[in-house]
Amino acid sequence: MQRFKIFALSSIAAFITSCQTHYYSNYKDHHIVTTDSYGLYHHYPTHKVSDGRLENAKKATEEKLDSLEHLYTNEDYDEILLFVHGGLNNEADRIKRARDITESIQRENKNSKRKVFPIFITWNSGLFSSFGWHLTNDYAGVNTRDPDGAFDDLAVALSAPTRFSTDVASGAAAIPVNTLEIIRKGLLNIDTVYKANREACTLRHAVATNMKRYLPDQDFENKLYDNYYYHPEGGSNLPFEFSLGKNTSTAQSRLSGIVNVVGFPVTLPLSFAYDALGTPSWNNMMRRAKTLTYRHPTMIKYEDTEAGAEDGILCQLFALIKGWQKTKPTLKVSLVGHSMGTIVLNEGFRAMQASPKRLGIKVDRIIYMGAACSIRDFNDTVGNYMKQNPNCETFNLCLHPKREIGEKLYPAAPIVVTGSLLVWIDEFFEKPRDFKERTLGCFENCLAAPLHLPQSNKFHIKAFGSRMSFINKLVPQEGPQKHGEFTAYKFWEPNFYEPSNKFNKPYSLVP
Repeated sequence: MQRFKIFALSSIAAFITSCQTHYYSNYKDHHIVTTDSYGLYHHYPTHKVSDGRLENAKKATEEKLDSLEHLYTNEDYDEILLFVHGGLNNEADRIKRARDITESIQRENKNSKRKVFPIFITWNSGLFSSFGWHLTNDYAGVNTRDPDGAFDDLAVALSAPTRFSTDVASGAAAIPVNTLEIIRKGLLNIDTVYKANREACTLRHAVATNMKRYLPDQDFENKLYDNYYYHPEGGSNLPFEFSLGKNTSTAQSRLSGIVNVVGFPVTLPLSFAYDALGTPSWNNMMRRAKTLTYRHPTMIKYEDTEAGAEDGILCQLFALIKGWQKTKPTLKVSLVGHSMGTIVLNEGFRAMQASPKRLGIKVDRIIYMGAACSIRDFNDTVGNYMKQNPNCETFNLCLHPKREIGEKLYPAAPIVVTGSLLVWIDEFFEKPRDFKERTLGCFENCLAAPLHLPQSNKFHIKAFGSRMSFINKLVPQEGPQKHGEFTAYKFWEPNFYEPSNKFNKPYSLVP
């Protein structure tokens, strides 16, 4: 009997401890919502995936939502910051970044009147994971793998090599056009080429031509790419605000151009790998980005939820936040997306339009960084939301055009084809059918067709300064120099996301 009492008391103590651990230990992880390749919540770091079954994720999801509710009600917060990362991120890196940002925000909360409650959605956007899924699981928008199927392993063994050989053949066939694009992109980054034949540099010339129509007194032909700021005034034809940081030419940047020319024979074959591996991986990442809102109908292994319903983890978080706003109407909400995270959030806005009573939250600020979504998708979702909620402010943050075209993973070596992820989306992965299908996060795309953007003084565009270097150190003075560097800065600070003519003011890095 005594042993039974000791056992009972120990069990109760262990239960209480586990509850406390669930809510209080490793507090940074409580702000992170991790999902698997099916778009369903899973525990980190146990990595238990759902296999597309709601019952495998339902309990864990409810616990996570309860944990967020508990954390939120423990303090009086003024703002919710919901962040979604982009593609090409492995799980360890995205978890670490979310922890670092959480810690930075928590430190600021102690010394600030404005208390921010961060929530991070992480999703499986790794390059090789996405490509592997393309080979074994997904084809033409349909999940072809059944974990319980008797012939599943045989089907994968037959289909994977076939799909891989098709990808290789497609990449090889694209070498000629990729060669021309590599040469064209390199030339577009040379000012002397542009000045000698402006019309040959189509996109840059379109920017200058369109801007002169709206602001005829400005010298856009020669000065737009070297430190410019515009704020809309009464009666202006261009209602939104934009700024472009200074382009700093250095000895290293000029030498890098020479390295690109000399190393072109080495760079060229890699365009084959980019296309063969990158395009199918991109397509699968697009599928994963959308399952956070609407899960894949052919992956549903349960019967209690209708296929296509707004039941993804993003929608569940919107419903949770809506409940908080009912309790506290002054609670502000900021939605932040980096790269493909903007595609995730666009789907969330689409779900809000479909189910406004359940998911219609009041969003005060939208910050898109290096947005991989198309201009059309943005207008159909965020643009419509801004029309219905005119007080919502949206900030579209971009790299400097010079850095967008000239970005390289290793600037000192000619081993990687130039151009940021957005350049590759526009030129290869998406193959836009019209201009509205080009990426929103490219500064040139926005100013080349300003009428495609929200006609509102609540819409802002900002491109950071450019400072090329071989080692490519983060330069707080200039801001991000690569597509993946936006989250290295305190993107929630107004100094970072607001357009400004004070380009010499340094930005704050996330410690």
